[in-house]
This record gives sequence, structure tokens and C-alpha cells, in this order.
Amino acid sequence: MEKCKKFNSIDKIMKETDLLERPYAKMRPLQNFILGEYYIDITSKSRRREKIDLVKIFVHFIKENYPTIPYSTIGKFLNRNHATMVVAKQRHDDLCEGDLEFKKKSDYLQSKFNKLISDESDPWKRKLEFMIENSSEKMRKIFYHAIMIAKTHTEK
Repeated sequence: MEKCKKFNSIDKIMKETDLLERPYAKMRPLQNFILGEYYIDITSKSRRREKIDLVKIFVHFIKENYPTIPYSTIGKFLNRNHATMVVAKQRHDDLCEGDLEFKKKSDYLQSKFNKLISDESDPWKRKLEFMIENSSEKMRKIFYHAIMIAKTHTEK
């Protein structure tokens, strides 16, 4: 009976907070990819060309793939205001027309971003990852054991 209460409370927390569907949850993997690939934090206050170009590509990708996320939310995520995000999107489009180097970089990152979001599109996978990340070490072992069993059954 106590185990059911634990799982019900986890499910209740996920429904109440809905962490997996917040806009930040969609933007964070892209930010982490940029940080890993270029060692640049796009949320920092810097005017370096390389960082600003990455921000333009990031904003363009978010608005093209998640048009319901407002510029103000993207701006808050990047520690900027909404007007800066609107200009970043416009400048991205302008640069892609005139700057071949920028266009190559944009196309490369957008293909990587598309792969990232397609890998994360399975809601059950995300919910399972959320539960594993927020559980005790004992529960993690149980989850991993169950995943391995399910994996061997699906491969047969």
C-alpha cells in the first residue's frame, strides 16, 4: 500500500508542476549542447561575436520549432529582454542570406538541434528519466533493473 502512495505522489508532483513540458525544459538541452560544443554560455552577458551568433541561431531554432514560446520567455531564459530576441531572430535571417560562414554554422547547429529534439520526443522516456533522476539510489537500481528486463524482452 505504501509503494502505491509513493508512485501516486510522484505522479501528482509531475502533473502539478508539469516540469517536462515547460518551455525551459525544451530550451535547456539546446543550451547544454552549445555549452558542450563551443564552451560558451549563451545566458552570460557578453558581446563577443561568436556568442551573439550562437544566440541568434538558438532563438531562430526555438521560434521555428516552438512558435508558441513567446520571445519574452526566451529572453528570460537567456537573461535578455524580448526586444533583443526579436532582433536576434531578424538578424539571423538577414545573416543567412548574406554570410555563407554564418549560414553553414546555422545549418550545422540546426541539424544537431533537430536530432536532439527528436531523441527527446518520447514522453514516456522523459517521464522515466525524470523519475530516475529524482529518486533514491535504491529506487534507481530498481528502475535500471526493470529497464534491462524490458529491453531484453523487446529485442527478442
